[in-house]
Amino acid sequence: MSSAAFAPVKEKNRIQIIDTIRGVALLGILMMNILYFSNPDQADNLNVFNEWHGANFYTRFFVSGFFNGSMRALFSMLFGAGAVLLLGHLEK
Repeated sequence: MSSAAFAPVKEKNRIQIIDTIRGVALLGILMMNILYFSNPDQADNLNVFNEWHGANFYTRFFVSGFFNGSMRALFSMLFGAGAVLLLGHLEK
C-alpha cells in the first residue's frame, strides 16, 4: 500500500454534515462530563452543596435529560458511520 492510502481526507471529499453532527455530539459529551471536572467524587450527590433548587439544580436537570446518553449514542453512531465510510474507501 502506498502512503497516499493513509493520508487524511481532502477538504473537498469530506462530508460536512457528519463533521457538524460529530462536533455537536462532542460538545454534548463535554456538557455531560463538565460536572465531573469540578467534583468527581460527589458529582451525583445533591446533598453535598444543598442544590435542590436554583440554577444549579435546573442546569443539572436539563443536562441529565437532554445530554446524558443521547450524545454518547449519537457519537457512537457517527463512529460506526465513519468506519463504514473508511471501509468503503478502502474497498475502492
